[in-house]
Amino acid sequence: REVMLARMENYIKLVLEETERLYPGLIVSWDVVNEAVADGSTGLRKCTWTQVVGEDYVEKAFEFARKYARKDMILCYNDYSTPYEPKLTGICNLLDKLVEDGNIDCYGFQAHYQVQNTSPSERDIERAMKRIIDKGLKLRISELDIEISQNVKQSHDYQAVRYENLLKLFVKYSDDILAV
Repeated sequence: REVMLARMENYIKLVLEETERLYPGLIVSWDVVNEAVADGSTGLRKCTWTQVVGEDYVEKAFEFARKYARKDMILCYNDYSTPYEPKLTGICNLLDKLVEDGNIDCYGFQAHYQVQNTSPSERDIERAMKRIIDKGLKLRISELDIEISQNVKQSHDYQAVRYENLLKLFVKYSDDILAV
């Protein structure tokens, strides 16, 4: 555990310091940890980090990032399938720990949806957004795509409506969304 934590800290330190040296002030945010919560679960994915370091590896990564990041750097956790339970609850539980520690600023909301499947609904997406915003975090719609099953006009029309509805939702919460 201690060896891997030292390696993690060293890696985060080197990446943050070197990118700041090469590109001073240019990078405004970092996805510190990506996709740590398991699908269909409230827990973390089983991975080498959980096996070697433990369930607190995400918290440690954010602790190190906050330690070495510029004071105005926005630190984010990023994940997909956010509107779906029980994963949303798992994400919120993880965010609660990071907010409590003061080491997170933002949630990266990956939005990979389909035209033929209207799930999640805009209501589900809004509910998830509100739960995260209510924690005092900003959102980044870090990934947004709506897959179509057929390359035909009708599919493109449905896709356009789905994008329009999502963008209207994002405009509604624009004070809490840093970027799409």
